[in-house]
Amino acid sequence: MPRVANFFDVNDCIELYNSGMSINQLANKFGVSRATINRRLKSSNVYLRTQSESETLKWSQMDETTRKRQVQKAHQSTIGRHVST
Repeated sequence: MPRVANFFDVNDCIELYNSGMSINQLANKFGVSRATINRRLKSSNVYLRTQSESETLKWSQMDETTRKRQVQKAHQSTIGRHVST
């Protein structure tokens, strides 16, 4: 079975990535794999964010309610736990 070619505007992809959209979000938007987005960005000499930079960006874009919901379970699991030094 031949591969289905998905064509998308690489310049649009680069602009969205540089504005803060993740590779996963771009892959979903354009209907291609993350590997395809990675390959197209690399071939266009776009600096790819590190995992740490991606996490920092993700957390900076969250509002306070979303941030609280994100950490709520972790905080609840530590209630009443004694931490020895």
